[in-house]
Amino acid sequence: MDRLLVERGRTCAIANILALFSIGAGLVLAPCAFAQTFPSKPIRLVTAGAPGSVPDTVARPLAEKLAAEFQHPVVVENRPGAGGIVAMNLVAKARPDGYTLGLVSIAQMVFNLYLFDNLSYDPVHELTPVIKLVAGQAVVAAHPSFPADSVGGLIALVKAQPGTIHYAVPQLGAPPHIFALMLSHEAQIDMVAVPFRGAHEALASVVAGNVPVLFDASLIIAPHVKAGKLKALAVTGRERDRLLPGTPTLAESGLPNVHGEAWIGLAAPANLSPATISKINDAVSRALRAPDLRQHYEDQGWQIVGGSSTDFASAIRADHAIWGRIIRESGLKLN
Repeated sequence: MDRLLVERGRTCAIANILALFSIGAGLVLAPCAFAQTFPSKPIRLVTAGAPGSVPDTVARPLAEKLAAEFQHPVVVENRPGAGGIVAMNLVAKARPDGYTLGLVSIAQMVFNLYLFDNLSYDPVHELTPVIKLVAGQAVVAAHPSFPADSVGGLIALVKAQPGTIHYAVPQLGAPPHIFALMLSHEAQIDMVAVPFRGAHEALASVVAGNVPVLFDASLIIAPHVKAGKLKALAVTGRERDRLLPGTPTLAESGLPNVHGEAWIGLAAPANLSPATISKINDAVSRALRAPDLRQHYEDQGWQIVGGSSTDFASAIRADHAIWGRIIRESGLKLN
């Protein structure tokens, strides 16, 4: 194998020299054979989630599928901390050669730009969208004793008692919190966010009746709705959630233009070659069609998305237009 690579390199070098001296060839160089060998070594997949977290449960089965596709290991590297900033810094500053990829979320690619005045990475110019993997929605839920049984009832209650109804979120600036801000903005209501250090603490507080309302992912909330410990008022997506099929969307609840979905995708450092982006996108697309991976993601409450890198970039631009306005108008900052 080493001898083959050397021979390919020698052929590439000779071709480039001949091109330089050919009449009319200008400075057009022959494509180097090494560019066609990607990948030729292990790839690292950086995620902001700790082992066992939701991002980690997305990353690891995907890494196994990609390792089989590429015939090289894909190593998940957990870099939790600072709302994903630690992980994103690592990806943004890596060499744009395809050997460092980032598992990115809507928070890291969109929300953080508006939540932090001096963000240490630029999600627009330092990261290249590769493919959107999965999307999922949040649920508006409440303790069974809460007087409202619908989002319409919640809105009426808050309007009657502005600034007195509290809702739990896993942390400030996370998708459930931003979706709650969206609902508050569009319904013109004043609710009070109560942030926790994670989803399980927020959930426990509402199940115990300490905070009346909860915004979080359907995977977190659905089992407790089925057990009668919570009641689901609405889901934030465009369609009903397969884990809570009896729960209406916000549109069905009288808010036709209000919807929000979190997503997770793959990104790479800026200036990654289009050929490498395409090769990674193709491999991931094949992985997402595997029945066992699809089932795993659906069991976690995700919807498979996929699509081209151009599709992903376009969706991110649309998200900036929507969520940038919501966050700016809310005045929320996490500096």
